[in-house]
Amino acid sequence: MKNYPLARFKRKRGDMDLIPSKTLQSRPGSGFVWTSLILVLLCLGVFYLRGLDAWLINDDEGSFLYQVWRMSEGEAPYQDFLSSRDPLFLYSGAIWMQLWGVSIVPMRGLAVCLTLGTAVLVFLLAQQTLGTDGALLSMMAFLLHPEIFRYGRAFQPEPFYLFFVVLGLYLFTLSQSRKSYVYAAFAGLVFALATLYKLLSILAFGGCVLFLLAKAWRNRSALRQVIVEGLWLVVSFGIVFGVVMIAFILWVPGFYEGVIGLNLAQGSDLSLFQVLSKGLLFVVGYGLSFAPLVLLALPAAWQAWAGRLRLPLAWQLPTAFAFTILSRALFPRLLYYLVPSLVILFIISIRPLRGLEHYKHFYYLLIGVVLIPWAVYNAQWSTLSEDSTLEVVRYIQAATGPQDYVISDYQELNFHARRASTYFGAEISYVIVDGGTITGEKLIAEIEALDVQLIVMDIAPEEGHQLIRLNDYEVFQAYLDSHFVLLDVLPRSTQRLAIYRKLDSE
Repeated sequence: MKNYPLARFKRKRGDMDLIPSKTLQSRPGSGFVWTSLILVLLCLGVFYLRGLDAWLINDDEGSFLYQVWRMSEGEAPYQDFLSSRDPLFLYSGAIWMQLWGVSIVPMRGLAVCLTLGTAVLVFLLAQQTLGTDGALLSMMAFLLHPEIFRYGRAFQPEPFYLFFVVLGLYLFTLSQSRKSYVYAAFAGLVFALATLYKLLSILAFGGCVLFLLAKAWRNRSALRQVIVEGLWLVVSFGIVFGVVMIAFILWVPGFYEGVIGLNLAQGSDLSLFQVLSKGLLFVVGYGLSFAPLVLLALPAAWQAWAGRLRLPLAWQLPTAFAFTILSRALFPRLLYYLVPSLVILFIISIRPLRGLEHYKHFYYLLIGVVLIPWAVYNAQWSTLSEDSTLEVVRYIQAATGPQDYVISDYQELNFHARRASTYFGAEISYVIVDGGTITGEKLIAEIEALDVQLIVMDIAPEEGHQLIRLNDYEVFQAYLDSHFVLLDVLPRSTQRLAIYRKLDSE
C-alpha cells in the first residue's frame, strides 16, 4: 500500500472544496478494506468486552438500570417513577431487558455493540476524506478515546445517541458530496432520532446548520440551493422530533417536568455572568483535558472555518459554546458528541506530514503522543474490579423482603437487589437534588405512604453528594433518627453506606 499525503488543498471561487491528490486513487481493494476493518473491530471489541461485570459502581448507570427494570415489570416512566431520561433510551433499554433478562452484562453488551457500530460509521465518515488507512486510524482513535471507552461499556444514553449522531453526520456529508436533498432529509430524520435519545444531540444537528450558513455566506450565487437543502434537513428534523415531543408533552403526565423541567430548574438562581463564566470554564477545561487531541484537530478545523476545506465536521466544534448559556451542572460527557469529529480532524491535520520524506516520523510520533496514553488509561480502567457491591446487595436482601421498598443513594443497589424504590427514589442524583426537585419533605411523605423499610445513604465526606446534600437535610436526618435505626455502615470502594431500617419493621 502506497503512502500518500492527505490532499492538495485548492480554494475554488465562491466555494469550499477538498481536492484529493492522485495517490488517493491507489486505494486497496474492498476485500482488504473490510478484512482490516473486521480485524480492528475484533481486537478492540475483545478489549471492550473484557470484564464487563467486574466494576459495578456507576451512579448514573444505576439509575438507568433501575428504571428500565421497573419498565420491564410493567411500570411507566414519568408516571410511576421520576425520570429525566429521553423516551427512546428508556424504551430501547426496557425492550432489551425483556429479551435478555434482568442482568447487567447484556445491557452493557448492548452499549458495546452500539459503540462498535458507531466506530464503523466513523470509518465510513473518515473514508470520504482520508482514504482507507486514514479511516482505519480514525476508527482506532475513536475506540481508544478514554471517554468513548468509559461510556461505551456502560448502559447510558451516550452510546445510543452517538450512533445516530454519527449516522446523521455521514448522511449529511453524503448530501454535500452527491448534492442530494434526499440524503439531507434522511440526515434530519436521523438527527431527530438521536435527539429523542438525548436532547443535547440537537447541538450536532446545529453544527450542520452552521455549515450550511457558512456555505451560503461564501457562495451567495448558490443561495437558493443552500436554502432548499437546509429546508430538507430542518423540516425533516422538525417533523419527527416535534411530533414525538409534542405527543409526549401532551399525553404523558410528568414527561415535561422530568425531562425538560428538571434541567431548567438546576442553576436557575445563578446570574447571567455566573452562567457564562461557568460555561466558558467548562469548554476551556474540556480542551485542556484533551489538549493534544484538540490542539492537533484545530489546524484542519481552522482551514474549514476559513473556507479552504469543505469539512462539515469542523462546524461541530463551535457548538460547544452553547454550554455557556446553560445554567445546569456541566460534565465532560456532555461533549461526548464531539469525539468523532475531533479524531477525524486530528488525522486530517497531521496527514500532510506523511507525504513529507524528512518529516514522516513526526506523523507517527504525533499519533503515539495522542493514542498511547489513551490505551494505557483504558487498560488500567478495564482491570478495575470490586465485589463490595454484591456484598451490600446481599445485606439489603437479607434485611428486606421482595415486596419491601428501599430508598438508596445509588439505584444500582435497588437493581441488583431487585427491590423497588419510590417515585422520587428512582432517580436520586446530584443534579436532581441540587435543582430542588427532591427534598427531604417529599421523601418523608413517600416513606410514610409506602412503608419504606430501608434507607441506604452515602455518608462519606468525599463521595456523599446526594441525600446528604438535600436542601432540608436536617429535617430528613431528624426523621431518620426518630423513625429508623442505624443497622450498619458498609464500605463500598470509597463510599460509606449507612443502612437505616424502620423501627417498627421487626
